[in-house]
Parts: sequence; structure tokens; C-alpha cells
Amino acid sequence: MLKFKSAKLVVALSTVLVASSFSSVVGAAPVVKGGDAQVEQTFIVKDGVATVVPNETYQNDSLQTDTAEANKEQIKKNLAESKGNIGIYSLMDLSYYSQAGYISRVLRTPLMRRISTPVYNGTTSPATRALTYTTTQTYTANISITASRKAYIDAGITGGVSWSQSATTTNTITATIKPGEYNWVDYTPYMNNSYGTLYENIWNVDPTTGQTVQLSNGQYWTDIYSAIKLPDGSPDGLYRVMASTSPPTY
Repeated sequence: MLKFKSAKLVVALSTVLVASSFSSVVGAAPVVKGGDAQVEQTFIVKDGVATVVPNETYQNDSLQTDTAEANKEQIKKNLAESKGNIGIYSLMDLSYYSQAGYISRVLRTPLMRRISTPVYNGTTSPATRALTYTTTQTYTANISITASRKAYIDAGITGGVSWSQSATTTNTITATIKPGEYNWVDYTPYMNNSYGTLYENIWNVDPTTGQTVQLSNGQYWTDIYSAIKLPDGSPDGLYRVMASTSPPTY
């Protein structure tokens, strides 16, 4: 059983993933090895309201993500063969980002993480307890994003500069925990994915000789996932209440 107890939504410009600092234990938690975590309920959050979705949503969307990644690998191989043509007398920054594809709302399974402290029920009866969770999501990329590279990507990516935004949520739900079990909340973000090639071609003039000097000439496969910030400021994603007889290891 899953209920919202209270909601506090915060927008933050941060690149740090925040873990919950709250702790709640019912009874003494034993030292247990083994055990498999089960999904109690899966939900999304919008405007401070939790909406339960089928538990199979995670698996189904994961399969779609795997298919998209496989297709992208072939495109990556083809793009790696292309070259940028630069005139030797160019006296300007000719760098740019060439987007090869854009996928909306991808379930980013490698970023799945626990976002609450596990709560243990050490009694002999089911116990309804609060699970407080918090998380922040921002963009991820396979290359270092410097200030100059960000400008190139801004000009070439679908959706413009919003790709670099962050979103944060802090919330509390209640869950009925079975005797001898732990409950906790984990989170997997939905993100927008842009991929393509970043061409860096920068020219300058040697101040001592007046000769044209090429400062940078490279091309880089670029794979960017941007956070989706919902109208209430929270990050889009799947939240799951997990249950196990042993504490989580992630």
C-alpha cells in the first residue's frame, strides 16, 4: 500500500546526485545475507502526486532502451568515418555539433539508484511507516563538457539550452512493510538523448609571425542524456518501492 504523506519539491542547479539522510527502523534489524528484492509498487510523480503504474513498466522500457542503444552503436561506427573539411586560411572557430539522432524520454537504466534509507519492520505485524526520498538529476555525457563545447552543443542540439538543466525532488510516502522485511525507494530517470559528432576546428594567428595556426582539429562521438524537468520542478522517472528480507546493497 502506498500513500503520499507530504510533498516538498525543490528546483536546484546542481550536478550532484543527493542521497537521503533520513533513517527509520521498526525493531532491531538483524544481520541477514542473501534474499531477493521484490518490487512492491512502481509509480511516477507529477505535480506532487504519485500515480501507480504497472511494475512491468521498468522491464518493458528497459527493453526499448536496449534496442535504441543497439541501433545507435551502428550509427556511431558510421559517423566515426566522417571528416570535417577546414580551409587553411580560416581565421575563426569553425567548431560545431552535428546531431545524428534524438530520442525522447529514454529510461536510463544505468542511473538506477536507491534514494531513501531502508526501513526495517522487526515486529510480528505489518507496519505502516514513512519512506522519505530525495534525488537530483542533471545531464550526463560521454565526453567532458567545457564552456566552449557547451556553446557548440547549444547551437546544434534539439531542445536548445534546456539540455543542461537540473531537477530535484524531496518527498515522503507511506508504505506497509511486512514483518521481517526492509522497504526502500529506488529511482530511474527518464531522459532525452541526443547523439552525434562534435567537430572542434579552431584557428588563430600567431602574433609573432602572422602565420595561420590551427589550435584544435578533432572530432568526437558525443552521447548526451538530458534531465527532464516536470512542471513542478521534479525530475521525470520511475520510482519503485522495494521490499526484501535483507538490506539493499546499492
